[in-house]
Parts: sequence; structure tokens; C-alpha cells
Amino acid sequence: MNIRQSIGGSSLKTAKLARLFPRIISEGKALSSAAAVAGLATVLTGCSVESDILTDVTDPGAEDLVPIELRLSGSPDISASTRADGDVVLGNIQFLGWEYTGTTFPTTEWKWESKPDISGLASNNRDPYKPHTVSLTPKQYYNANGATKTGVIGFWPPVSIGTGATGTVLHADTKAKAISDGLIIDSPGKWDIVFSSQHSGSKTSPISGEMALNHITSQLVVKVKAKDGDYSSMTDVTVDNIKFSGISLPSKVSVFGAIKSSVSSEYVVYAKSKTGVAVPETATLIGNPVYMTPGTAIPKIKVKVSDRDEQECGIQGISSLDKGKKYEIILEIGASALVVKSVEIKPWDSYSLKNISVNQQ
Repeated sequence: MNIRQSIGGSSLKTAKLARLFPRIISEGKALSSAAAVAGLATVLTGCSVESDILTDVTDPGAEDLVPIELRLSGSPDISASTRADGDVVLGNIQFLGWEYTGTTFPTTEWKWESKPDISGLASNNRDPYKPHTVSLTPKQYYNANGATKTGVIGFWPPVSIGTGATGTVLHADTKAKAISDGLIIDSPGKWDIVFSSQHSGSKTSPISGEMALNHITSQLVVKVKAKDGDYSSMTDVTVDNIKFSGISLPSKVSVFGAIKSSVSSEYVVYAKSKTGVAVPETATLIGNPVYMTPGTAIPKIKVKVSDRDEQECGIQGISSLDKGKKYEIILEIGASALVVKSVEIKPWDSYSLKNISVNQQ
């Protein structure tokens, strides 16, 4: 007799009883294999309702699923764009996950995409710069096979290849392209891109340690001041624009943090909206930070001041621009010339720039 037919097509009961069968054997029931099969057939053909003995049967392997939880943090000086888009938001950090065996982290397409599940955190306890242990959304689990590893990378700004990445900062046409060619950066120079190192674990040895986010670009900021002794004669002089020339900007970044870049002949740091900013007496931040590809290519600065033609000067005193460091360039404007007075390497502050308002005409 067909077992499925004997229970009115109830594949659910068949499946649960089939899962129960190994338990009967393992608990030492005095049945031979043949007798056990016959007994199972009798149960199936003789019962029209599910026996009480089935109420505690669960899917095999379900107890072996271990959810992936990550300890996430960023250094206190991690700051994202200082423009309207704001800083890194804890719930928007992107995670990509791979499954693999062996010792080498894979470079193939990832298996899943998720973000931190912050639903259990109070709104006032979502600081991305403090350590948080979070699960993921969509929820992710380690492979039930303890020999299979899960590798994870976290980064910001987020990207979702599967949905076409509409409205995101980084995007690519396909996952394969994101691996081989990199994620395209919208508005190069604008974004502070942060990545975690590669972390791996399994259900028997979950990922430990913090998924700390680190900068992969160099930050340049420009402060302007009047040359000592010349300020009183420059009260009517304004800064109309500031540009970097020959600057190397990220154009693509792989999901492993490697940067591909292009050289821009002119990158605008500040452009006047109406009349420009009066040359300040003390060093004052003007314009937005620029996030540049680290390396030995040092850009030059072009400045247009209202009473003269655009002038260009080199940046002296540094031989390279390193990732995760901020270079504060002090530009001194005199009555007839300009010069880079100094370059200071400072911690990457997390302050946000206000709209230019000091001495705004």
C-alpha cells in the first residue's frame, strides 16, 4: 500500500514520523530494522490523527543553528561625510558574509548581505563608536557543519548589490563586478570610507573580537589666515575659491578595501556662493574635508582671492599621505602672495563643519 495514500496525502505527518524513526532506534527499542519499518508502516496506516508522541519532535539540525553575532565598534575619531549626510549610523553599517573551508578567505561573490540589528538598543544607546554586540538583519547563522567557516567584512557607506543599490553611495552592476572591478564611488573625495578587517568563525568557534571600523582614505582640510602684519590692509579682500590640483581621488573600492583611484586636475574645496569669505586674522577652517587616496602623490593648492588672479602653491613638509590620518593645511594669504605656512598631522576629529558664516559677507 502507498504510505502517502494511506494517510490522505499528509506529507507533514510522514516527514515527522520519518524524523522520529532514528530516535526510536537510538533509544534502544527492541526492534530489528525490518520490524521497525513494519511498525512504522502500521502507525502510518492505522492512525488518522497525529499521535501525542510527536508533539516534541523538531526539525533535525534546528538545534545546531548558531546565530551570527558580532561585536562592533569604531574608533572615536571615525567621521563620515561632514556634509548633510551625517556621520556613520550604526544600523547602516554593511556586512558581507562568505562560507568556505580551508584557511584562505575567499575572493568570490559573497553569500549574504546584512546590517546590524539594533532593534534591541535604545535610541540613546546606538553610538557606533562604542562596542555593541549585535545580531544581523536579515538574521544570519553559521553553517550547521562545524568544519565550514563564515567570513565577514563590515564597511560604511552601505551598498546593496541585490537591489540595484538605488540611492546608495557605493554601487556596482553585479556582485562579480564588485569583487573584480570594485564598487563605484559616487562623488569621489566626499566620503570617508571605513572598513573592518576580515573576521572568520564557525558554529563551534564563533567570531570573537571587535569588528573595528578603520579609515582607508586620507583626510585633507584647509585653514586660511592672513599673513602676520598684513591683516589690517586686507579687510576688503575675500577668498573666492580653494581647489586642489593633481589630487588622487578614490574612484572604486573593492569589498576588501583596496582602492582604485583617478587623478583630478581640479577638486573644489570651497567656492563662494555670493561674495566669498573675508580673509580671517587667525587660521579658520574653510570648505569641506577632502578624502583622498593614500599615497605619495601630493596635490597642490589653487586659491582665487578677490583682488588678484588665481594662484597656485605646493604643499611642503610631507612626503606621503597615509590612510587614517588628517592633514591640516594652514594657508597664509598675504597682501600680494600666498604660501602654505604649515601642514599638521592630527587625529581625525569627528566634528561636523558648520556652514560658512564667520565673516560671511
